Amino acid sequence: MKKILLGLSLSFLVLLGCKDDMETVSNPDNTSSISLSISNLPKISDQLTYEGWLVFDDAGTSYKKVISFQPGTDGKYSNTFTVPLYDLKRTKYFIVTLEPADEDSAAETKPSNLKVLGGVLVANDLTLGFKQVSDTLSIYNSIKNISGSFTLYSPTYTANTDSLIGVWFANYSNGVLSEGLSLAKVSGSWSYEGWVISGKYIFSTGTFSAASGKDASNDYSSTGTIPDFPGEDFIVLPDAQKDFNSADMQNAIVLVTINHPSESGFTPYVMRLPVLYGSAQSLNVKQTKAFDKLFPSELPSGTVKVNAKI
Repeated sequence: MKKILLGLSLSFLVLLGCKDDMETVSNPDNTSSISLSISNLPKISDQLTYEGWLVFDDAGTSYKKVISFQPGTDGKYSNTFTVPLYDLKRTKYFIVTLEPADEDSAAETKPSNLKVLGGVLVANDLTLGFKQVSDTLSIYNSIKNISGSFTLYSPTYTANTDSLIGVWFANYSNGVLSEGLSLAKVSGSWSYEGWVISGKYIFSTGTFSAASGKDASNDYSSTGTIPDFPGEDFIVLPDAQKDFNSADMQNAIVLVTINHPSESGFTPYVMRLPVLYGSAQSLNVKQTKAFDKLFPSELPSGTVKVNAKI
């Protein structure tokens, strides 16, 4: 199979005027308007929201949220908003993330790992989006037909395997798990990843490249036998998430993303595009549910235009 490359690029047209940095800092009222326009962004659920962030350092450790939004049912979103000029002068990257809509105030200060779009701030007018820089089998044509299902089940929790505190990307029938995903083959830096999002909680279930076989992480599972399929039980949790329970699981959004490191010089981040979506609401233990497909007719794309206030 020929290797498929996916690139991301974002640019800003920056008209900063002639005020120096000292004046900008001393007068925080100096602002710039930003026009954000995006197409083909998956519309997922009102339980989730997209957020735009300015990133101030190469390591991706300093950032500021500037907007929260929901695309329309057609996958489009456009808006103009203001940002302090001081923040723009120190911005290196812009990212769009997927977040819980009702996350707590502490979580709102840090972007999630579900980074959908992003790129480098440059002095020219470029675009935000995914590029299909590959052979005739583009990434879009490769993954647009993937499908699958998931099951609420906790096989590693030996105290109660009938608990609702786990999700596995498999079908359950008569006490047997079988492959639950139909995936396009990926290799190299490409991977898939499972996600569970409920209220303030957001968990990765681990990365994987095939529908069968264990995924790369079982950080939260217990001591029982881990199935040979991607998934996770949420038993051994860090203190900040230890209150997550079966009621949260039954209210969760379950996602599968396709992942690839950014190829536009945007080194801190792996980009993750949601391709499968499911709601666990009202599911019973060992009940299997089919995913909805999220992949739009075209890959997400857009522009960011920054016009400084003089």
